[in-house]
Amino acid sequence: MKRHVFSSVCALLLAASVLFAAVPARADGFYSCGWQYVSTGNAGRLHLREYASRNARSLGLYLNGTPVRVLSSFGPWAYVNVNGAAGYMMTRYLAAYPPQPAPNPVTAIRYVRTGNTGRLHLRAYASRDARSLGLYANGTPVTVIADCGAWCYVNAAGKTGYMMSIYLTASPAEPSAPAPTAAPTPYPAPYSVLTVRQPNNSFVYLRSSSTSDSNDNVICKVQSGCFVTLLEWGAWWSRVSYGGVEGYMASRYLQQ
Repeated sequence: MKRHVFSSVCALLLAASVLFAAVPARADGFYSCGWQYVSTGNAGRLHLREYASRNARSLGLYLNGTPVRVLSSFGPWAYVNVNGAAGYMMTRYLAAYPPQPAPNPVTAIRYVRTGNTGRLHLRAYASRDARSLGLYANGTPVTVIADCGAWCYVNAAGKTGYMMSIYLTASPAEPSAPAPTAAPTPYPAPYSVLTVRQPNNSFVYLRSSSTSDSNDNVICKVQSGCFVTLLEWGAWWSRVSYGGVEGYMASRYLQQ
């Protein structure tokens, strides 16, 4: 009888050890839950492992910048969920922010110029989703520390962060126009009919907002040579009507 009880206890202890081994370990008591990003520091990809070992079977390879939901963290490994797949990743290759583009070190003074009366964000990292560190008016001088392509790492009034390169120029204002030889052409009057003129005789986008940062606001393409009705003229963008649809079009492509 005692032998039978002893065998039963041993079997229960063995089953418990197997059960706890299957649960994500928290050896140091530390538990974290939140979003992290794959950041290997090179052009490689990161393995999602079946269990916390480099020798474990790979469940997939994930590119830099891939968002990862961290369920628990213990030493060099994290138990994560990636697009519905659960497994283990090395914590050294997970970061709080997406990896940033490799910078090209420069030192130059540039000026904020958004092309309208708006202001430009200084971001915590090179993404439009990053936290804003401040808004800077047109003409504000900034020191470019590194050129990262679409973004620049800058110092603006003592704060460092990222600004979109397209809105930084070498001069504080628009270049002065040459003296006209004749009286300047007046701005088109509201409700006048204008012709769309694209230099390559191609098309111009009609947009839902006065920005060309992306194509998310494109309503339609308007072929060069077509007519639009002017609703409101602007130096950079004009509000027009085309085929009964209102939107914005770059003023430089509109002729009387």
